Amino acid sequence: MAALGHTIHKPAYSKRRQEDCTDEKGKVYRKCHRACCSDVIPLCFAGVSPSCTGSGWTTRPHHLSRGEHYCNDCFEFYYRDRKSKPTVGPRVFQNWKKEWMAGSKSADPSLAAYMADKHLPYWLKCSLCDKWRQLGTPGKKGQAKQHLTHVECEQFTCAVVISSTVENQCSIDEDERVYEVKEYPLWINSLAIPPLLKQSPTASYLKGYYPDGVGLSPTDNTSSDTEPLPRYIQPFFQPNDQSRALAIRPDAMETDEVQEFQEFSRAQWMYLGLRNLILTLWYRNPSKVLTHTYCINWVIVRGLVRIRCYIELQRIIQFFTYKGLVNTGLLTVSRPLLPVSITHLDSGPCRVIVIGAGLAGLAAARQLHNFGYSVTVLEAGNRIGGRCYDNVSMTSSEDSGSRSVIPLGGQIIHGVVNNPITLMCHQVGFNLEESVSNFPVITSSSVSLNDEVNKRVNFHINTLLDAVSEWRRDKSSREDVGLASRITDIHDAFIAETNLNFSSEDTQLMEFHLSLMEMSAGAPLSAVSSLSWDQSDAYAQFAGPDARLVEGFSALITRLAHDLDIRTETPVVKVIHGNGMVTVRTSSGEVYESDKVIISTPLAVLQRRLIEFVPSLSEFKRAAISRLGCGFLERVVLNFPKNNNSKFWVDKFGPECRCFARVSTSNDDDSKQSDNRGWFPLFYDNSLDDSESI
Repeated sequence: MAALGHTIHKPAYSKRRQEDCTDEKGKVYRKCHRACCSDVIPLCFAGVSPSCTGSGWTTRPHHLSRGEHYCNDCFEFYYRDRKSKPTVGPRVFQNWKKEWMAGSKSADPSLAAYMADKHLPYWLKCSLCDKWRQLGTPGKKGQAKQHLTHVECEQFTCAVVISSTVENQCSIDEDERVYEVKEYPLWINSLAIPPLLKQSPTASYLKGYYPDGVGLSPTDNTSSDTEPLPRYIQPFFQPNDQSRALAIRPDAMETDEVQEFQEFSRAQWMYLGLRNLILTLWYRNPSKVLTHTYCINWVIVRGLVRIRCYIELQRIIQFFTYKGLVNTGLLTVSRPLLPVSITHLDSGPCRVIVIGAGLAGLAAARQLHNFGYSVTVLEAGNRIGGRCYDNVSMTSSEDSGSRSVIPLGGQIIHGVVNNPITLMCHQVGFNLEESVSNFPVITSSSVSLNDEVNKRVNFHINTLLDAVSEWRRDKSSREDVGLASRITDIHDAFIAETNLNFSSEDTQLMEFHLSLMEMSAGAPLSAVSSLSWDQSDAYAQFAGPDARLVEGFSALITRLAHDLDIRTETPVVKVIHGNGMVTVRTSSGEVYESDKVIISTPLAVLQRRLIEFVPSLSEFKRAAISRLGCGFLERVVLNFPKNNNSKFWVDKFGPECRCFARVSTSNDDDSKQSDNRGWFPLFYDNSLDDSESI
């Protein structure tokens, strides 16, 4: 039988104890009592007691993992040292407990936790041969390395721990315990103490949490590497945070994580530490593909469990890559991000057809292409990008060589924090110009309105919307009315009850704020449901300010389309699906076959049934498509003469003004006032420099 780390002859059970065994020379050993541990001759890794038994007989081998133990003499050295004066061991242990408990959520850490935190040896992977080696000699006092950095992990070779007299250090076999860690599926269950990461760069972003609650060590959770994340990236919820899209609780596994990694569902510390580290390293440099071989250099944890972390890192990164939280966006990949077992069928790469080359379709195609799927994009129009379309022909400054981008479609990124579009802009170095929330407001006659009045009216609008929310609590869909009439009724009732004098300026501002709501909905408020006008608020939204993409969305579209198989002027008229196959037919009679299909056409294409599905879409999908609405916004581009007085908004509000608002003129006819309130409420300065006035 082969004991972990040692090769001995099959032992014979001793008559003196059921747990004891002897070797061929009659030397007695006590094997580990844990059912999950196969160690016949446990070797003490600590060596702190003068009477440490090493690999000899001990009254009780204390188990930390399958392959890692410390003897009872070393336990007694820290727990109650009667042999030395003063009692060095207990004092060291108590000082460590105070340090641990100062930053920990656990009440009273055990001596086993101390041994795992301070005495277990580190295991490193050779950068030349990929073999795992232990730092230090087990059982020798002072051999455990106290501090380790990611640079040392990255540069480690077998020559660091194997004598230079050996001609080829990498030729030495790995310790037998390494094989067990890699191959024994339940090895994680043998851990007596959950592994907590040291010196993790994640610590600086999670200061609002107890370290051990997010998989970090309470005694060594300060990293010298505190590189800030990109400005618009906030991957972790902070305590008392509001809901935010694409942010994760660092102290708990999400539902899909529990389903995928069930072995960590009860004791989540190891998974949380690795997952939080992965997200941190990805967002610190999202322009480079994140791999488990890079991440392992940042996993500073003692013991054989570090080898298992390397294996789990690969699984977690693959899961988050498939989920779209890492290795996403405008990445240049040298090889597929996902293994062949996922992206290939028996006949070859899984084929995917994407119908529609708008922003959504191209983003999906780019990600699937990077995954390793075979992707074909079919677009009915003669260009790609859908409603993301820019124009530069109107503005060409020959003197300065600059060209402003005039968006004819999508222009604003709504909520830049964690927004995938923001991430792509960061990856390729595109510039964002934030929209200010407190912009000046003028009347049609260029008279500036009082900012305090504007704030007061805005508060009044929010109060009316709160009243709408209260009104709808016990209402059914049959009692639904247009939001405009509901707001008007509540406003009129408020005026009647309070006898408040609502001035002409107040009325203009109220109509202006309602026009912004119409612009957001892309429809008049009379067509917006009073019951469901804010239904998207039930889901996490992209936080932060809005921003304009200076280079224009067309530049982003061009990057997404690079190296993709895109067929323009190929309108699809029929999709036949079933039995694991998809057949797509175009208006010209061409036939495309694939294993999967993604429909990313405009809503109007589906509502007008320009594409026939065989078999038909389910009644549930057809009903949802018919009920959805899609509004329209008109944009007018004004190119002012190139002279010193063309930018009147700069003269009025200053050189920093890039946006201002206009309210409609007050009118005796309230209905006409409401009809005109959505006309040109916002004006954006799209000029690149002072040579243009757009």
